Amino acid sequence: MTRAQEFYNIYKQAIEPIFQEFEPIRRKELQNVFAVITVVIILSITAIIYAVISKVYPINIWFLSIFYGFIIFFCFMPAFVLWRNKVFQKKLKSKALPKLLKVFGDIFPVKGESYYTGKKYTACDDAFAGSYKDVSFRINEEKVYEESWQRCFNIVSSHRVIIKFKFNKSIKGHVEVVSKEDTTKGSFSGTVLFGVCAITAVLMGVLVFRATGRLDFLLKPSVKMLVYIVPAIIFGIVGYLIKEKLRVKLEDVGFEKKYNTYSDDQVEARYILTPTFMERLKNIETVFGTNQLSCNISGSLMTITIEPEKDLFEVGSLFTSLKDTKAIVNFYKELTSILDMIDTFKLNEKTHL
Repeated sequence: MTRAQEFYNIYKQAIEPIFQEFEPIRRKELQNVFAVITVVIILSITAIIYAVISKVYPINIWFLSIFYGFIIFFCFMPAFVLWRNKVFQKKLKSKALPKLLKVFGDIFPVKGESYYTGKKYTACDDAFAGSYKDVSFRINEEKVYEESWQRCFNIVSSHRVIIKFKFNKSIKGHVEVVSKEDTTKGSFSGTVLFGVCAITAVLMGVLVFRATGRLDFLLKPSVKMLVYIVPAIIFGIVGYLIKEKLRVKLEDVGFEKKYNTYSDDQVEARYILTPTFMERLKNIETVFGTNQLSCNISGSLMTITIEPEKDLFEVGSLFTSLKDTKAIVNFYKELTSILDMIDTFKLNEKTHL
């Protein structure tokens, strides 16, 4: 029996009854959410009308109304709706996931770690661990919040999924594959920042010269600026040259257009990056709906990091009927695309490259 057929059978026998049980709960919860939103809207409009009629703070009433509306409808409401949806999804997952994961072998949900790094707070949304064909792996879906208020209103600064495989091969060198979207974005940001600094410096020079007829006022700050900028430019050029020296040229033109590949062992890199492996890597991007992916292979560890635009590993939503199997199909594709990397790369084989 194929994995897809087994997954379908488990869905019909074990998951569909759970969804039938949760569908009335979902509809009731959705009604409660809409009821809260309706009450808040009515109270808000009533308060504004009362303030206008009573001529309370007549000068600032429209400003206060707009400010209040912004806080309620653009901050509180989205945060409240997302929170209720997340609560429902967690309840559904706790019932359905253990049965769904049976299809994939020895894999189970685990509690992910959330932590602070400076002002940033990284929250683990979903985490899985297990073993497939004697290869241990871990999957972490993380959301990063730059400030505490962003976490309060569920405003995510970055969203990533980190997949780690511990395999049995002996990799001597280091191989890195990075989506060109990532490197282009970083280069573009740096170019823009450098351009803004240069234009600002020129404008300051012109203004000072027109006001005083002298440029010696800028000599000292210019020297200071050069002390910081010149080393940065030198390091940037050196880093670029090193990267170019490590760049791996591949025969797959389509893959070359999408990714930059680097390695300190060109022969080993070409042995690893087989046509099937490259196809699987592109498939992960497609399944997870992202164009930002990196894959690092070093020693006996492979780490794939992706930055999807949507929540992953969800089996249902408060806003979609549980009779719709789209979320379940997506869940199946997401996990399958990860486990296929083990088959493609033959991570379970104890052979030397």
